[in-house]
Amino acid sequence: MTFEVAPNEFKQALDRVMAAVERNKENPVIGHVLITTGGGMCTMRATDYFVEITTAVECQGEMPPVVVPADRLSNVMSRYTDRGIARFAREGAGIVITCARSRQVLPILEPVENFPTISKADIGSTFTTEGRVLFDLFETCGFAIATSEVRNPVLEGMHLFSGSVRHFMPGYQPTSPKLCAVATDGYKLMARECLADLPEDMPAVIVPKRAVDKLGRMVKEWAEVHLEITADRLVASFGPTRFVIKLLEGTYPDWWRMIPKSSPVLSYDSDDLADAIGNAYAAVRADKRHSALTVTFTEAETTFNIRNEDGRAAGSDACHHSVLQSNPPDFAIGYNPDYFIQVIEHFGAETLQFGMTDGNSPTLLTCPNLDDRLAVLMPMRIGIIHGEAAA
Repeated sequence: MTFEVAPNEFKQALDRVMAAVERNKENPVIGHVLITTGGGMCTMRATDYFVEITTAVECQGEMPPVVVPADRLSNVMSRYTDRGIARFAREGAGIVITCARSRQVLPILEPVENFPTISKADIGSTFTTEGRVLFDLFETCGFAIATSEVRNPVLEGMHLFSGSVRHFMPGYQPTSPKLCAVATDGYKLMARECLADLPEDMPAVIVPKRAVDKLGRMVKEWAEVHLEITADRLVASFGPTRFVIKLLEGTYPDWWRMIPKSSPVLSYDSDDLADAIGNAYAAVRADKRHSALTVTFTEAETTFNIRNEDGRAAGSDACHHSVLQSNPPDFAIGYNPDYFIQVIEHFGAETLQFGMTDGNSPTLLTCPNLDDRLAVLMPMRIGIIHGEAAA
């Protein structure tokens, strides 16, 4: 039995499921793709036990299910994208793929029934939103997710919930719940909310970083994404694709406790601010150990200074600011320059306002024209040398 498919369409579908493929010598099955046919469709599924992606493409004919090495299949189909029709046929302990005069043979894994799955039949809280909404949430907050170096594993994911990221702010007036995302590694925090028609029973969940990175980019161009959320799974369906995520277990910490209750003190043009920090940091950026980015304030300018461990490399620059209160801060404060630049880039605002009380307390970053997001930077100690992950 054989089936035929357009190579271009097949390769595009395969690229989507490849996002769930993991290359692991100890568990080779997760480096494979399950291919099934029926009803005029060729369906592909891949999983690494944490993410599972299924998608389909039109085909003619049918073939018994097979489990094929994902990388080998991708390499073959990338050679066929401009060559007419590809034909798949089962032959002995492998499959034969032919296209024009080319013939390729790939091994298969058996039995097919042992191919893993993380799908569940439980019906959870469901709603539909725009793909751009999810992309914006994930793109804005994803960079602040912690790496595996942190002590609390729930910080290795993004907190997704119904409510508002500004409920703790002075003068906050409750509105209809929004779809909210928060991520923090304890050194920086990013939060954003977006309008969505949410069900009342939507649970608060923690989406692992691997899924955040891949799902956001995948749904960006889709007008509608159907979400189903249970206590341990999130399923996103868009077009022919189904993206299943195994959620992180645990309770996300009280992230709002990191946020200072301070009014904006200074206002900056974001481009000027990022440019000044980048200029000051340029000479020591390659060093693994350096001082904090020391920030001081005058009536009209903010100055940035930094040096490396032996003091032989150093940099400084300044940018203009607007004072929003009677006087500029009369203290110096230190920041991790990488985190500082990341926050500015992902905030996506032309103007940033800084709220701070002293050099040892967190700094709140907001934008007067974008009340759907906020960020927090924790201070670094001035006068000592820090390593790459220090804060």
